[in-house]
Amino acid sequence: MFGKLILWFVIALMHCVAQAQLFPWCDLSRLDNRNFTKYFNVRENLFAGKVGPDNIRCDMFYPGGIPVKALETLSYIVYGIKGSGKSTILKCTQRKNAITLKLDNHKIKSALASFTNSLNENLRSLGQNPRQLPVSVKEYWRDIDFIHFVISVGVSTVLKASVSEKQLFEKAFQDLSPMDKINLIDLFCMYLVNQISSLDLEAFINKVLDKKLSKKVEIGPHHAYLIKVYEKIRIRPFDPNSSSLKLNVQARKFFFPEEGETVLDPATPELQLNVLLEFMRKAFRGKQLAISLDGLDEIIDIFSGNEDASAALARFVSSATSAPLATLMTANEANGELKLFWFYSFPGENLNYETLFPNLHKDKLQYLHIKSTTSNLIGYAEFLLEKMREKQSSLWACKTIPKFEEMVQLDKTKHIIEKLRNPRDMNLFMESLILELELEAQTTGFIANEEIVKRAYEKAQDAMYLSLKLNPRLSKNKKVGDEL
Repeated sequence: MFGKLILWFVIALMHCVAQAQLFPWCDLSRLDNRNFTKYFNVRENLFAGKVGPDNIRCDMFYPGGIPVKALETLSYIVYGIKGSGKSTILKCTQRKNAITLKLDNHKIKSALASFTNSLNENLRSLGQNPRQLPVSVKEYWRDIDFIHFVISVGVSTVLKASVSEKQLFEKAFQDLSPMDKINLIDLFCMYLVNQISSLDLEAFINKVLDKKLSKKVEIGPHHAYLIKVYEKIRIRPFDPNSSSLKLNVQARKFFFPEEGETVLDPATPELQLNVLLEFMRKAFRGKQLAISLDGLDEIIDIFSGNEDASAALARFVSSATSAPLATLMTANEANGELKLFWFYSFPGENLNYETLFPNLHKDKLQYLHIKSTTSNLIGYAEFLLEKMREKQSSLWACKTIPKFEEMVQLDKTKHIIEKLRNPRDMNLFMESLILELELEAQTTGFIANEEIVKRAYEKAQDAMYLSLKLNPRLSKNKKVGDEL
């Protein structure tokens, strides 16, 4: 007992010494000690990382609290300016027991680049001039192209899962009718033949058909030919009468030689999507299916900068809410549950529903407008500072990290803090502020005065401007739908 008391006394004494700044690393007259994380003994500055659900409370991004009950039965659209926390809301509200097809900014950019390349090949063959992004999307992107995009992400997801969830998928394949198997193979060949090796595609086809070694389908010798065939089928000529997809007879013979000259009825993209979703429901029994669309305001090189970019964004958003998809967004199972949950994140301070979403019914979807107040942002900043305090070592930290109000002397600088619009702005400001405080640490001790706060805000403005790229300042009478 006596030994423990001595130990506690020694620890308390060392802490007092540290607080009195008698340890070398607490001496701010030394240049190498003027480091925020070193002085306060924390491993990382949380403001330098991405805003995410690991470091925040989701209700901070949606004043009044997220309507969890409503989101259990409805698909929803989140909207707000860049950096407002839309992606965080999606992460916070997505279902844990769901298979989610994630349409993120990287997949979107890749899909649009592929679309433009294929478009230009067709235009050149017709003797027309090629189009560059974003003009290609503005002039030629159609509703069915978005459906193709969803399907391509879906088939990739299923292919990966068929390897990791082998037994689950074997049972699902066995439950398919012969026609369902043919539909599924058509679908995967069309979207994967030029993306994966012939061996991987061949293995998937034989799993579906349950072919043994002696009867295996082999596509290796025909792989290059199949790529050519399916490219022509998937990338349609610009003729409204040829928008349905019909499989080439010769290509089919490689997989189903016993069928002779039989060909399926033309398969529309809508039918293909239903084939995929129905199979996924069988394969992922007991799990909900979901589709999330996020990251449009990260694609500033395509969707920002001029009228063509704004028109391309409007066209893409419109294709994501076309009539066939709008039906799927609100379709229910027999027990009343949604067949498929949709989570969409759109950039913009206001949304003109009538202009952007003519096919959607307001009463059948939940709309979340993410808009930060100064009070929310101060709470957000203090929450991250508290997270950092929790990770401080009481023994080695020179001081406890001050509260946000104290650090910025809020009573004198609130007029500057009120200029911050969203959590991303707060992150950028705090990163800049910490750098300024490190420069002035010897005289300020990591407590900012009005001049330092002002300087930090001004230096962070360039980075904040990038966040405005897809968030133009709107007049009171303007809505995003009008501007797009």
